[in-house]
Amino acid sequence: MDRRKLMQAIGGLGIASALGLGATGTALADEHGNGNGNGNGDDEGSSASGTGSGYTPYGGQTTKTPPELGTFDHNLMYLAEGIVDGPTESPHASEDSEHYDTGGVEGDPLLAKFWHFDIQMRTIEEIVADRQAHHDFMLRHYGIDMQASAYGEARSVPPGTLAPPLGQRGPKAKWAFPDYGPDEFTGEPVTDGITEENLFDTFVWRPDPYGNVTDAVVPETSLMLEPKIAYTNYLKSGTSVPANDEADSTLGGMTNRDTFTTNKVRDGGYWIFAIEDDDIPRWFIRDSLEDAGEAPPQFWYNVQADGELRMGRGVKGGKEPNVSPPDKLFLDGVGPDAGFHEGLPEEMGTFWGHYNINRGENQPPLSIHYRSGFPTEFNPHSGIPRAFMCELQCEEFATERNPKGLGRVHGSTYPTATTMNGNTNGHNYREFGAPAGAPASTIRNVLTFPPSLTRGRVSDPAGERQYNIAPGWPEEMPDSQFDIPGYPDALRKQLE
Repeated sequence: MDRRKLMQAIGGLGIASALGLGATGTALADEHGNGNGNGNGDDEGSSASGTGSGYTPYGGQTTKTPPELGTFDHNLMYLAEGIVDGPTESPHASEDSEHYDTGGVEGDPLLAKFWHFDIQMRTIEEIVADRQAHHDFMLRHYGIDMQASAYGEARSVPPGTLAPPLGQRGPKAKWAFPDYGPDEFTGEPVTDGITEENLFDTFVWRPDPYGNVTDAVVPETSLMLEPKIAYTNYLKSGTSVPANDEADSTLGGMTNRDTFTTNKVRDGGYWIFAIEDDDIPRWFIRDSLEDAGEAPPQFWYNVQADGELRMGRGVKGGKEPNVSPPDKLFLDGVGPDAGFHEGLPEEMGTFWGHYNINRGENQPPLSIHYRSGFPTEFNPHSGIPRAFMCELQCEEFATERNPKGLGRVHGSTYPTATTMNGNTNGHNYREFGAPAGAPASTIRNVLTFPPSLTRGRVSDPAGERQYNIAPGWPEEMPDSQFDIPGYPDALRKQLE
């Protein structure tokens, strides 16, 4: 076939083919949307099929999205546009559940138990280690001390306590402390760190209990993203994936809301959304940590070539001292002139957790760790971020040039979708009541591995720092995603 005819043939497949839908534009699956096969997926032909000719174990057709899109090793694309017509009922919201009383909390209003026990398959010990790893990262990276181990004061309240009633204002995170709100919102002091009793609680920290410098309050919520927001992966480079979606005669079309359908993104972890009431000055964070014998937060201060801690990095992206002008550190979403910001601003938030993507019954889930190397600005009116980015690590995506499997996600969650008589489990209406109908996230996310192709090329021909695009990245990351504290052993055994 000559080149022109070949291009015409490719054009006939069009976007549908590029998205793994085949020439018909439809990705078929079994009656539950799984489209599971029984082959090993190594062959590209029908010999790898399971439920019929043309299927792969992942559930898509053999027409694949091209590998190495844009010369990245791996690419994914998540979409979410669902309607929350009522909260998803957790299997741990019933007294019949084994984990109903874990942590002394009735039910599972934020789906955190469902996330850890059923999706991530963690033990209690692994959940403790996972949350402790998040707290350690926040203290080291931002100077946010969720257990008040170095400075400030911390309390915990049962999950759901600070979730605003649908369409109403408040409660504020500060109510977790005495004398700021109704007594029923007052939390328990965090004196012994993370325990089985407060494991799923919302932790609330205030850096300055006396309010001499700042009135800021920081809530950290353990949750699973409400499945009815309909977070779904629709593209994975080099792989065919099914176009599972959902349609309802009353609600109309939307992305997939079923937790156990193939390609569903089950997203859970620990989210700070967001710092309330005031900014936290950088100098206050550094001085408080220094008084406690702790190092300055990594987000601003980095070890330079001469061994000294100084703000920022050189424009070369390395640890060279005395480079001018210094490389600015930007707050995602705060604005183009936000370099060298003087502290952590009100309405700033962060994320830590895992994407757990269902790949059907014959393959283990795809597991991707995320954390906020840069913070995100939250909209005070809707409680959701307009845009965000997180640093990623995925064992399955490790390559010779990216041996730790590092990546980055750039996402947008604005404008909002609409809920119907439901709670979107964690949106932050502190100052303003939720608008009529209450918003749910409409998410558009693109993930790339490695996180950058161009960083460091000019200044670092050897490419040793090519992927270091966030403070401490990639030096602080373990060699393997499996080495992140709290990574579930049951999931690791499936993926090895």
